[in-house]
Amino acid sequence: MTESKDNNLDFILLYNEELDAVISLEFLADNLSKVVESDYFWKWNIIALHSALQGFMVLALQRGNLLSVLDKESRKHWYEIYKNGIEPKKPQKLDYFLNFYKDIKTDKMVQNAHSKKFTPNKTQDKYVEYLQSSRNEFIHLIPAEYGLDKRKFCKICLTSAKSGQFGVRN
Repeated sequence: MTESKDNNLDFILLYNEELDAVISLEFLADNLSKVVESDYFWKWNIIALHSALQGFMVLALQRGNLLSVLDKESRKHWYEIYKNGIEPKKPQKLDYFLNFYKDIKTDKMVQNAHSKKFTPNKTQDKYVEYLQSSRNEFIHLIPAEYGLDKRKFCKICLTSAKSGQFGVRN
């Protein structure tokens, strides 16, 4: 997110998908060590890790084509608008995190000369799914007590970092 230089835009928050992915990764790097001080920081680090991984997957899949990262209903609506020349009636929505993860492992990644499919190791699929479910528990918090295995999150951080490296390179 960037600050506006124009005084008239002082109250406008400007951001884009590239900056969001990078800032999320920087936030994680800056705050990961704080889990030693308080377990509560795991929540924010997991959210940041999820945001960074999703951001880099979107960047790898988008390649200048917004439709490739929208959910099915938004793509259908966009085609309707384009075909009939009408004004949009619904907001566009990104596809789901796990759909992006599935897509980076398919031929959707080889649309450009410098891209390649992501080939996960034997634990990455499981840990990325666990990252998604844990992030959802934090974002859509139902009043209750949760117990999460911190050792697993350390492994998730390493696994997701490797998946994220893939997104950065592609």
